[in-house]
Amino acid sequence: MKKTYFPLIFILYMLWAIASNIIHPITTDYVHSLALPTSYFGFFFSLMSLGQVVGAIFWGYLSDKIGRKLLLCIGTIGYGVFQLCFGFINQWPILILLFRILGGFFASAPVTLFITFAIDNLSLDKRVKGLSFLISFKFLGESLGYYLGGALYSYFQMSFQQVFIFQASLCLFTAIASYIFLGKEKKEKVNNTNKLSSLKNINQLGLINTVFLISVLLIAMGQININKYFDVYFIDLGYNAGQLGLYCFLTGIIGCLGNLLLVPLFKNENKIKIEFVLPLFILMQITTTLITFNSPTSLFIPFICSFHLLYTICKVSTLSLQQAYISKVSKKENHGLIIGVMQSILSLGNVLAPLIGSAIYKSKEVLIFNIAALLLGGGFIILIIIFIIKSKKKQIN
Repeated sequence: MKKTYFPLIFILYMLWAIASNIIHPITTDYVHSLALPTSYFGFFFSLMSLGQVVGAIFWGYLSDKIGRKLLLCIGTIGYGVFQLCFGFINQWPILILLFRILGGFFASAPVTLFITFAIDNLSLDKRVKGLSFLISFKFLGESLGYYLGGALYSYFQMSFQQVFIFQASLCLFTAIASYIFLGKEKKEKVNNTNKLSSLKNINQLGLINTVFLISVLLIAMGQININKYFDVYFIDLGYNAGQLGLYCFLTGIIGCLGNLLLVPLFKNENKIKIEFVLPLFILMQITTTLITFNSPTSLFIPFICSFHLLYTICKVSTLSLQQAYISKVSKKENHGLIIGVMQSILSLGNVLAPLIGSAIYKSKEVLIFNIAALLLGGGFIILIIIFIIKSKKKQIN
């Protein structure tokens, strides 16, 4: 793909983020409409993430071999189809389970391949800045999706099924636009005598990078429990889906702006610098989470407009730096696979975290947020260890 198409990746990724997040502000109400307990909210999310664990590596590896654009479009349309199934065929639990897993499997294609497209078009010295822009557009899209979904349901009085139809239509539009505007990919010669060679590159990540992925897993588990059970907690306090969507929209906008201002400061791609900043961002997330959710509920709105807002800025910047760090390990011929591994780790966190949350969360209780802070603390400790090891190696060299 030519670099002239690079800005379109931002816009198309934002469209995908809008489409994939429209349902989120109404999911709690939808689960309740099925006469299921709140614990199923986390269960359904875990099932989707389980499909992403497998799908991210599958789509990433396959895209290294046959190209990315067609697979990205197939995944986007497939996700929309199985979201429709989730919204309309909900009488049989076994089918709901299957639709969630398959929806996650197909969703992992655009999630993985939009990032891979960006990395394909970024030189190493511009990767941090470029990925920070990409992640900012992603979170902007997620914020717009939350706002749009909440507004369609609460203010325009759409039914659950009508919102699912709207989502599927937007997925189809995103797939068509991606196929038209992403341009032609350059055909890379592949050594057919060793088709599994890129898979072997996973073993070349090294101990430090493997430990880094463990920190990514712990941080993802903490963040996802905060993000998903924030939605439930918000509704349990008496607010509606429209208000939730509006709040997520506003915080998303500010988080994106913060990310665009902060992350480019580390555009020199110095690993030690990234490893120094990442723990600071995680420490800020731990602190703001503990303050926000352990304060009196009467102060909830003022605190989420201050401390939780700071958490959001740090969360967005964290993902940008994580993607930039791990992308350095990849080469042109295996960008898809390595980013697929990263996305699988994130998805694994999305599987494990809601399972923990569904077992722990009770209406208006904050224990889940304190446990999430502990998980972030585990990732923080690992990052500090990595920073110390890298610093000592630099001194020796």
